[in-house]
Amino acid sequence: MTTLTFYGGVGGIGGNQILLEDSGTRVFLDFGVSFSRLGTFYDEFMRPRSGGGLRDLLMMGLVPKLDGIYREGFLHLEGAEELLAKLGIDDRSYWVSELKSYGEVLKRDGKPWLSGVLLTHAHLDHCQYISMLDPRVPVYCSKTTKAILEAMTEMGRETFENELVIAKLRRIGYYNRGYFPGTLRVASERIQRKFMTFEPGEMFKVNGLDVETFEVDHSVPGTTAFLVTTSDGKRIVYTGDLRFHGRRAEASRHFRESLKDSRPDAMICDGARIKEVEKDSEQQVERECTELISKTKGLVIVGFAWKDLTRFETIRNAAHANGRIFAISPKTAYLLNKLGRRNEVDDESVRVYVRRAGAMLYSPGDYSYVKYAAGYSSDWDRHTDITHLKQGVRAYRIKAEPHRYVVHLTYFDFSELLDILPLEGSLFISATSEPFDEEGRITEEKIKAWLERFSINTPGFEPVYVHASGHASGLELKEFIHDTKPRFLFPVHTEHPELFKGLAEQVFESIEVGKSYEL
Repeated sequence: MTTLTFYGGVGGIGGNQILLEDSGTRVFLDFGVSFSRLGTFYDEFMRPRSGGGLRDLLMMGLVPKLDGIYREGFLHLEGAEELLAKLGIDDRSYWVSELKSYGEVLKRDGKPWLSGVLLTHAHLDHCQYISMLDPRVPVYCSKTTKAILEAMTEMGRETFENELVIAKLRRIGYYNRGYFPGTLRVASERIQRKFMTFEPGEMFKVNGLDVETFEVDHSVPGTTAFLVTTSDGKRIVYTGDLRFHGRRAEASRHFRESLKDSRPDAMICDGARIKEVEKDSEQQVERECTELISKTKGLVIVGFAWKDLTRFETIRNAAHANGRIFAISPKTAYLLNKLGRRNEVDDESVRVYVRRAGAMLYSPGDYSYVKYAAGYSSDWDRHTDITHLKQGVRAYRIKAEPHRYVVHLTYFDFSELLDILPLEGSLFISATSEPFDEEGRITEEKIKAWLERFSINTPGFEPVYVHASGHASGLELKEFIHDTKPRFLFPVHTEHPELFKGLAEQVFESIEVGKSYEL
């Protein structure tokens, strides 16, 4: 029997957590965070407690309550039960969960309950909560996706949610020194998570499942769609996130052609833009940005996600066409280097923007907590790299000759404007989607306040939006589904599943969280 159980990815955008079960083999199709669900309880300044870890997420319904998938240290701190007994603490629920860990089920049954995660790409709404899983659970992803996860880990804060590549095994320990030597603490040991990587188009097996991979175009490189064939021959298509209008649109078109008239038993389909008819175009984004830059005498600032290398290429081309140097985020530079594309940063027309940190002196010691901002190494114990400090572009250079630069800054980097001091007549282009929720609208108001403060985008101080989505339009999705002809259609990652009605023999417009659907 083959079933699909949706623990996330329904009733809104993102948070895909889809369990595929077949003859004792279980794999999750992505295991991400739902930002809308998370935002119901938390915000930028109130986060799940780092010490609370998995317990908090389980209690708030952000991850499924399942035996046999999670890390031991998040469910049962090693040594906790004996210690609590000694201390006379009867309520153990803070430290000991009723759920059984991956290791406990493995020991009990002689085999793991969960056989792996098929990860489509490195956006947090698809990968965030892999950090909660036992590190022995294999993560199947493209080599590019693994490299991006490594970059995210190496540049990110050391929080439990960021343990995507390296997990920390937790246990009860004691302080050896400090103010209270001999008192309790949680000690940890770093361990590498198990990854099984593939090249685009590769096929592999997960027990009785045959998995075929397809590279698809999205707003982060390395994105994959999957065709899974079960032990009894049922075929399940999982699109992940995809589009047909980016710089690698031919990959998505190949995926569509490969599935034409294939009549799979089930199709789990991205529906983020099912309501939109118009097709986007990355080429149009480049043309518009090129024209906007050509009309600007002062500094040009462009905001976009650091992992979006398609948008990096677009803005680089637009800057080059206008004879300007593109000063990029050190995070984007770090990722390019990680993917073997450092030559694109060494190009004369692309430089890394070097922000001040620490004591604000542009001294190497200022960057000990943000090593990636100084160069290509995040581990100075192994290799000290201050390439950006030596070769990058600093605020005072841009301040002196603003007409020579296009600078990559998002709202979260706007403090740099206090050093760059752009003159009136400068331009800010937001190469991201326009705000679609209350939080986004609040951020936009703050952006406007910054623009007004520095007389950017006069006279109205409105951000100039130029964007092409990471998702296919409704028209493209309908054509894709029509050509594929699935028997069962499961719309996910969408606020409008009802718009998929009539596109397959049976469309599940109201998928219930936690309910198993037999194929």
